[in-house]
Amino acid sequence: MIRADRVKALATMSKDRLPTFPDVPTLKEAIGSDWTMAAWRGVFAPAGLPDDVNARLSEAVKRPMTARNTKVHGRTRSGHGLDVGARRHRFCRQF
Repeated sequence: MIRADRVKALATMSKDRLPTFPDVPTLKEAIGSDWTMAAWRGVFAPAGLPDDVNARLSEAVKRPMTARNTKVHGRTRSGHGLDVGARRHRFCRQF
């Protein structure tokens, strides 16, 4: 989605820029934060996103993460640790 210009990556939470997305700054570069975290994923949308659009987006994100043939490092294929859609407001408050 990033390469297709459908979403914009604001920053990476790794210590260094990612080779796959060299134009995406680190949090340190973007906002001066030294905070890093590995294997974290998040998708954000504008405030006031209609519920039907949120449901479609949530399903599109969840589907590959829970697919039987998906390799997910540190997580189960059942979606353990996946927080999509229903609790989005709690997730956003972290930022």
